[in-house]
Amino acid sequence: MGKFNIVTHILDHAAYLHNLDESYIHTDTRELLHFNISFHDFLFNSEHHEVERLKTFIHKAIQPTIIEEKNGFYKRVDGTLKQKYTKRALDISDASIAIHIVDDKGQKTYPHIHFLFNVKKKLGNAYSTLKIHLSNIASTMGLMINMNKITSYNPKSVLNLQRGCKRFSWMIKKATARQLHKMLDKQDYVTRRLDGLYNLTETTRNLSFLVKTMNHLKKRLNHMHRSFIYQEHDLKESYPIPLSQEDHKVIELVTTPQKLFKKHLRGLEDNLILQDYVRYSEDKKAYIIDALRNNKGIVFYKNHQKASTIKEMVLGKLENDATKDYATIQEERTQVTFKSLFRNVFHKALTTSKSEVELREYMLQHYNLFSKKKINGKWIGYTTEDANEKKIVVKFDDLHVTSSQILYKLSQNSKAQEKPLVEAKNHIEVIDVKEAKPREITQEIFANRTTKNIFELLREAVADSQLETKVEANHDALIPTTNNASPRSRNIKRSRG
Repeated sequence: MGKFNIVTHILDHAAYLHNLDESYIHTDTRELLHFNISFHDFLFNSEHHEVERLKTFIHKAIQPTIIEEKNGFYKRVDGTLKQKYTKRALDISDASIAIHIVDDKGQKTYPHIHFLFNVKKKLGNAYSTLKIHLSNIASTMGLMINMNKITSYNPKSVLNLQRGCKRFSWMIKKATARQLHKMLDKQDYVTRRLDGLYNLTETTRNLSFLVKTMNHLKKRLNHMHRSFIYQEHDLKESYPIPLSQEDHKVIELVTTPQKLFKKHLRGLEDNLILQDYVRYSEDKKAYIIDALRNNKGIVFYKNHQKASTIKEMVLGKLENDATKDYATIQEERTQVTFKSLFRNVFHKALTTSKSEVELREYMLQHYNLFSKKKINGKWIGYTTEDANEKKIVVKFDDLHVTSSQILYKLSQNSKAQEKPLVEAKNHIEVIDVKEAKPREITQEIFANRTTKNIFELLREAVADSQLETKVEANHDALIPTTNNASPRSRNIKRSRG
């Protein structure tokens, strides 16, 4: 890897410096800890406003404080567990700090702050104490730190994957041409790294990180006049962008000429494509929109009315979330993660269930509790329990479905189950049963793949013929286990007169 100095990088395009100057360039970076946080740009009015508010943030951050941090549980006399807290002193007034509002190419990016500490500085496990401190300051100022976004996945579950992807992204950006050529020669290695990046994106829906990493790779491949094929894409020309069902809905909303109303955006406020469309319409750098245009050929038109409606809706949620302290954020994140997993199981159950009884039976295979939740007689969702036996109410908004949609889907599933029976019965009516042999009749029935009430169908089919049938009581014996099951295995016999 090419020699990279984090201090040089920070000094290069800083908008404000605290306790940091060029003399730090000669510091051995092995003696430094680097930590950075970024903020949501919608909560700032201008670049000047960004710098001034973040300077105030830094001034508050460097004041000595006492942080109360969770530290396991202890058992009470009655045997129940209670959360244990530890108070830790924190003083980061000796930190070297820089504010950035553009990237190293001079392009506008999320406003962010870099912190440099002595390697021996105690900041908590994985910076936990520092994170609580900075998060609490942000909440008092109404700022949203991007790491505090409430997500539908558990950040800890993807931590190792994130670290690997960040290293890969860093290598793409900072390696020399010779080093990058050498890395690309190891095709299996690069493919595994790309698989990890795309797996991370599908889990976190962080299209921003994917797009920036792949843009760097695309640019470098072009400079090196080299191709690399991944998922049938030559990454020198284009790269795949995984889109969720929600992403497709957002793209449809912003690319069609219809007027946009707040009701269309409910539940979509955190979508990165939606937020990037606002930047695109405001003539700001919109990495994700540009990537969709260049790699998928999607045509976007700037619409200030739509952008204004979206921004108003997003800001309403952002301003509310930005006032939450670290403990509240962690609690809500845990609940949202649980509800996301619950929603996935629920929709699988809804796909196959034909009644509310079947739906409940399916859900009880995965959760100890599943019952309707009503308030003043109105059905609002379901009550369930998490792994700690804590009752949680999952509302219809959390499930992305309404009560009427649930009942309609169950009804449709029930009708779909009855349809093959009706079709088979109608088909049998056109068989000339007086000429047909019992074996041929059963073949006609099985060709229509009916498995319900097969005995009644057989009796009706031969009722007017001189044939008599002997049907064994075992219903399963009549149902072929494969599409090519032999008719000999179906125990239907012609009685001897």
